Amino acid sequence: AEELGDRQVQAINLGNIGLVWQDKGEWDKALEYQEKALKLDRGLGDKQGEAQDLGNIGNTYVKMMPAAGGDSSVAGLPQNDKALALAVKAVPMLAQALAMFLKLGAGDGPEQCRWGLGECLKVMGRDKFVAAYVKAGMADPEAVQMADSLAKQ
Repeated sequence: AEELGDRQVQAINLGNIGLVWQDKGEWDKALEYQEKALKLDRGLGDKQGEAQDLGNIGNTYVKMMPAAGGDSSVAGLPQNDKALALAVKAVPMLAQALAMFLKLGAGDGPEQCRWGLGECLKVMGRDKFVAAYVKAGMADPEAVQMADSLAKQ
């Protein structure tokens, strides 16, 4: 794709390579490839690709939380600062991706974003989650509604 100058296929391949590194738990490499894909998709104006990349980056941060000391699968566990910092990074990525997916009407992207946001809510608690969601550019009532909706899942 690089030799042919097909930047869209390059972006898809970079994102997929990032997901392979994510599955292997190689977080830095996963983020490196996912961020390259995001840069290409933004340059191309590919909103679907951009939403996918943002969601993948956000969920990479989420998947890093258990290794940082925050078992994101169990609500109520005390979380350390590293897990909280990862959740704070993940929320804006996932919030943007979710908004884009909903606008585009795109497949299973919203479900993946909601999963990651739910894991962040468990680590952050309601008040910090709402504050991070608002800081990501979402309206306060929307942030509260999202927190309440995720807490019911």
